[in-house]
Amino acid sequence: MKSTYSLSKFRGYTPDLVVGTSYYKKNHRALIRSLRLNVEEYQRTEIVVELIPEPDNPYSPARQAISVRWDNKVLGHIK
Repeated sequence: MKSTYSLSKFRGYTPDLVVGTSYYKKNHRALIRSLRLNVEEYQRTEIVVELIPEPDNPYSPARQAISVRWDNKVLGHIK
């Protein structure tokens, strides 16, 4: 399933919908480089991401999560 999601939610790595973004800073930097954006532009840019179910996620209390991915790289997880 693909959906659009505003990366402005990632400003300062304090998202309100997506959590765990600080663990994936390398992937965020790869996305910024790929799109040839500066950080301010990145925070205002909408991209298409994939929402991938993770029914065996060991960090989720319910042992399931939904990851937010771009180019098969995890950017965070749905809260």
